[in-house]
Amino acid sequence: MHCVFAAKESDHEALMQYVNGARTLNGVSRMERKDKKRLHVGEWINDVPLNGNDDAPSVNYFAYSLYNEKGKRTCYNSWVADIMAEKANRDLCTENHPNYACNYLRYLI
Repeated sequence: MHCVFAAKESDHEALMQYVNGARTLNGVSRMERKDKKRLHVGEWINDVPLNGNDDAPSVNYFAYSLYNEKGKRTCYNSWVADIMAEKANRDLCTENHPNYACNYLRYLI
């Protein structure tokens, strides 16, 4: 059985420092998709430490942002999971899932 947990930036400072550092080094995968007026952005990185402890478990990080036509971010969610971000796992979120973010993430992995 797999697990997915919400990861608030304010609750996981060490995780976010790692992700932000990887982002500056182009180590975070990113996908953008535009619809009529909005920009959907997904990011993911595998095998990152959950916290700043030496024995921190490794997790896989996913994030979704939605920007309106003026460029303002109107929605943001991030998660950690034991599911690797790879194309073979994209079907874990079903095509008709009512949660659009989950449905969108299926195209990212």
